[in-house]
Amino acid sequence: SVYVSGDATAAYDAPVQRAHRAIIFQRPGTLATIDHVAADRPLRWEWNLHTRQPLQRMSSHRFRLYDEQAKAGVCLDIIEPAEFDFVQSDRFTTPPEPSALRPPQWHAVLSLKSAAATATFVVGMSIDCNASTAPVRSRGGRFVPLRVARVLRLVHRGREARPRSIRRAGERAG
Repeated sequence: SVYVSGDATAAYDAPVQRAHRAIIFQRPGTLATIDHVAADRPLRWEWNLHTRQPLQRMSSHRFRLYDEQAKAGVCLDIIEPAEFDFVQSDRFTTPPEPSALRPPQWHAVLSLKSAAATATFVVGMSIDCNASTAPVRSRGGRFVPLRVARVLRLVHRGREARPRSIRRAGERAG
C-alpha cells in the first residue's frame, strides 16, 4: 500500500482554515481520497471531479466512469458525506477560448446538502469497477465494497492512521 498526504490550506483564502488530503493506494487497483476541510464559518463545501466522459450514476453513492476508446473505467464510491447533492455539466463557469479540436470536458460536483464549518469527503475508487464483486461491509447504513473498506480502515473518525506497512512517499522501511 502507498499513503501520501498533503496540506493545501495555503492555496485557499479566508475563511478556509484547513484543507488536507490523503490518498491511499492498495494494489491491484483501489484508491481512496480523504479530504478534511474547515473554515471559520459555515460553507457549502464541494468535491469536484473533471473528466472527459460523464459519470453514470449506478446507485445513490456509486458512480461509474467509462472511456469507450480506452476500454477502461473506474467506479467511485462516495463514503462521506452520507448525504450530498450531485450535479455534472459539460459547461464552464467561464467559457474557454473556442477550439474545434478541444474534446468535451465534464465537471462533476458533489456538495454538502447544507453549509457546515467542517466537512470530510471520502471517496473510494476501484479501477475497472473490480471491487464491486467483493463482499461488502456496512458503514452508516450503506454498503462499501470490501476492497475499498480495507483501504478505509486507515481512516478512523476523521483522523488519518496508517499501519506500519504503509509509508509516506519517500519514507524507507525501517
